[in-house]
Amino acid sequence: DFKKLDIRVMPLGIDIKNPNDKCNHQFVKVDLRNLKDIKKYKEQLCEFDVLIHLAGLIDNETNIIKKGIESLDYNIKTTLNLLEFLPRLKQICFASTSMVYGMPISNPVKETHPTEPFSVYSVSKLINEKFLQVYSKKQNIDLTILRFTSIYGTESPPEWFTIHSFIKKI
Repeated sequence: DFKKLDIRVMPLGIDIKNPNDKCNHQFVKVDLRNLKDIKKYKEQLCEFDVLIHLAGLIDNETNIIKKGIESLDYNIKTTLNLLEFLPRLKQICFASTSMVYGMPISNPVKETHPTEPFSVYSVSKLINEKFLQVYSKKQNIDLTILRFTSIYGTESPPEWFTIHSFIKKI
């Protein structure tokens, strides 16, 4: 019996929404790595039973140490912090990346393809996948992991994504 509330996690904060009530919607800008910031919304967060986790900080490998640590810190800590403040979860949908496969051995790439991440970002996504698999089993939560490819956004490094190359050719 879901309350039809969901929480969407994005790099800039949390989108709190009740789809049955168009007035009950707010976007909260908060650093999801900072427990003090998240605690401000503890009462609201405790009501959620669905998590749609879209957040992720992509590193572009220009400075693997600095950006790598930042990527790991953001991508893993946000997930752990959110789970701490979402005790009533019944469903999690986690946005991962097809980059967890590394260089494909075969095409099309199937879910059973071995994982060989080639960037800190893809390692952090795979760590989150594995953690969420364990967590969801122990807590009896339905888990869906989506391994997206060619995602486009304002923070997407142009050399990584197909859509940038299409736009350049127009």
